[in-house]
Amino acid sequence: MAKKDKTSTKKKYRLVIFEEVSLKERVNFTLSKGNIFTYGGTIIILIGFLVSLLFIFTPLKYFLPPVDNYKLESKIIRNTVIVDSLKKEIAFRDNYFNQIKNIINGVDISQYAYSDTSMMSSLLTEQQKDSILEELIKRDQENLEDIRQNDIVDIDNANFYKPLSGVVSNDFKPANGHNGIDIVAPENDPVVATLSGTVVLATWSLNTGYVIQIQHANNIISVYKHNGELLKKEGDRVNAGEPIALVGNTGEHTTGPHLHFEIWQNGSPVNPTNFISF
Repeated sequence: MAKKDKTSTKKKYRLVIFEEVSLKERVNFTLSKGNIFTYGGTIIILIGFLVSLLFIFTPLKYFLPPVDNYKLESKIIRNTVIVDSLKKEIAFRDNYFNQIKNIINGVDISQYAYSDTSMMSSLLTEQQKDSILEELIKRDQENLEDIRQNDIVDIDNANFYKPLSGVVSNDFKPANGHNGIDIVAPENDPVVATLSGTVVLATWSLNTGYVIQIQHANNIISVYKHNGELLKKEGDRVNAGEPIALVGNTGEHTTGPHLHFEIWQNGSPVNPTNFISF
């Protein structure tokens, strides 16, 4: 058996580039198997690094499908509710302090419409200031309670809008993993919000295409999947009956233009046909 040439890996080669017509030498490189692998690996790593930078720092990253992250969705919904509550609390606090400032500075408080006309004088005694302050605190507490009560929606008595006019092709079957209903309709028909609320998710996924999700009061969430186009973005406030998307046929889990519509309350899916007549 012929012996393997141990010096084959140490052989050197020369790459020479000539001009086509004059055959004048322009560039030459000394190569070996070792540095060919080194140069090739370096070039591949450099190209990979440049492509990564391209997707990270340019709009090309939006062409990559996002990975479903249900924990992130839950955090977004919880944070949206907290922010909404904080905004209301801050508004009441600012109003409260402004009213106290006006009283202390002797500003005319006739705008508050108190029945006691002596309190409308710009020259207030300490006793009158205390009475007005108590009255303001009481009124603010009542207003805050009224607003909190108004935010509570009884799902059985809520006025749900029909998100889309069409034919229900697939019913609510949570036991089979189908947590909503499918509504067949012409492509590009408008999809509307079933209740007023805040958009907490507006994205694209491989399975369900363009998806939009709205957080409503009393832990009610509505979900709209397989849209052709989204008309709202995350953080937008929408009214019941307002267009939020267009019917489409996006995502792998679809067989034609339709809307997959879900309603959730307190983390559990409910049958939309119990509240909406399709």
